[in-house]
Order: sequence, then structure tokens, then C-alpha cells
Amino acid sequence: MNDATWLADLLAHDLIRSSFVPPTPIQELRDLTRTRKQLVREISQHSLRIQKVLEDAKVSLGRWSLTRITARHFAKRAPIP
Repeated sequence: MNDATWLADLLAHDLIRSSFVPPTPIQELRDLTRTRKQLVREISQHSLRIQKVLEDAKVSLGRWSLTRITARHFAKRAPIP
């Protein structure tokens, strides 16, 4: 008898409790939270990668932060040697 069969048999005889499944709105909120966390992580990784490329190219942003700067703004303001 494998584990799944054994657990199904125990559940059928009310010897174990069924798992908690949160309501649909809570599940959706958890999914959104996971997605947001992943997107924030990716934004951070890309920002660091861009910063490294700019540093390797000896482009200094000075007081500018990559999170507050747009490409158009950077093109107008950044001192490119």
C-alpha cells in the first residue's frame, strides 16, 4: 500500500483532518502577493545589472538613483564621456 492510498483510507474513516483550503479571495490575494514579490525581486536584479554595466562603461549617475530615473531623463541629463 503506497502513502496516497493509506492517507486516503485514513481520511475516508475520519481518522485525520482534511487540509485547510483558504477561501478564493484569500488564495487570489496570496497569488498577487507572490507575483508582486517576484516582480520586485526582478526589478532589483535588473537595476543592479544596469548599474554594473554603466559603472563598467565609466558612466556616473552621481546623485541619481536608477529607481527614480527614466531612460529619457537619463539621456538628457547624464554626462556621457
